[in-house]
Amino acid sequence: DRVAPRVVSGKGGRPPFPIETMVRILVLKRLHNLSDGQVEFQLLGQGCLARGGQIIDATLAPAPKQYVSRDERALIDEGAIPADWEPAKRRQKETDAAWTKKHGKS
Repeated sequence: DRVAPRVVSGKGGRPPFPIETMVRILVLKRLHNLSDGQVEFQLLGQGCLARGGQIIDATLAPAPKQYVSRDERALIDEGAIPADWEPAKRRQKETDAAWTKKHGKS
């Protein structure tokens, strides 16, 4: 606790687990190759939730427009790839991409 002090919130809520306990949990997680969900399942009786190592990113990135004919789109929707597409073209086409809107823009 002296090396990595944690601020205890005055707003209430559940107090943090001791650092020694969290380190032991992480070591066991790595030794037994457990996911966060599995660690939570194994420790739910103790009320411990593993929240370390989570990265959530919902960034919308611009992508080049891909022009696909209606016939090609029908084949892609069925799970097939048009036969006339060469391997280089197949690598460039994102067949499972979807459209979304942000602030009214597609």
